[in-house]
Amino acid sequence: MPETDNPEERWQDRKIYNRNIIQTYIDGLSYLKNFIPIPFKLDRDSMTRIEMVPAYITVREALANLLMHRDYFDTGIAAIRIFPNRIVFRNPGASLLSLEEMLAEAETAPRNPIIARVFRLIGWAETAGSGMYKMQTNWKKAGFPPLAIRNNYPRGWFTLELSKVKMQSEGTKKGSPSRQYQSTVPVGSTSQQYQSDEKTLRDRVFKVLKKQELSIREISKNLGQARTSGHLKIILQQLRAEGKIEYTLPEKPQSRLQKYRLVK
Repeated sequence: MPETDNPEERWQDRKIYNRNIIQTYIDGLSYLKNFIPIPFKLDRDSMTRIEMVPAYITVREALANLLMHRDYFDTGIAAIRIFPNRIVFRNPGASLLSLEEMLAEAETAPRNPIIARVFRLIGWAETAGSGMYKMQTNWKKAGFPPLAIRNNYPRGWFTLELSKVKMQSEGTKKGSPSRQYQSTVPVGSTSQQYQSDEKTLRDRVFKVLKKQELSIREISKNLGQARTSGHLKIILQQLRAEGKIEYTLPEKPQSRLQKYRLVK
């Protein structure tokens, strides 16, 4: 999916899988691998590449969950939307567990027990109740923000969002100030200056969104910007990844009517 306001460009590439679930999983995972960081590393035989890194494990589990827990009696289509800064898994069929229960590795009765058993016997999915916890843990190990989960939003849908905005690891150099997002410091700025500017801009975004729902252009205008800055776009991406703001039209992320609002 392109990050653009152009309503004519709905996607840059589209894959539709109409084969059986097993082949769909294999083909889908092969395509998804192109959009996550997998560092080049060889096994002890110096010939086989190691792909089982935290980011890959997370995406593999998310895809398995998409196919295992989909409501196949619903007319909605399971879909994965890949943006430059995030990957969004959308599934018809809300989870029967609360977010707290999902992350606490609670026991669960899967919606499709036969499909779930097949995936677990093959080794493509975790034991019952541990998949969400494992995804959360591995995505954090890969250096990314926590998963953004929306259950039954809109009615009857489950959405899992993986932000690809890299976070600063805790092991920063001694004496250097820590910051949350490593990839967002503009060239020519010191980390101290950027940290202060980032907090100020985040506070200002919260202030304008407290009054009403606004589009990105309206937010930019309220902040006194002549044109929407890249810094503002990054801040909005971060706040969405943190679950502090959300789209008013989550089903149509590229809609010209799209706006942002605070999460209650």
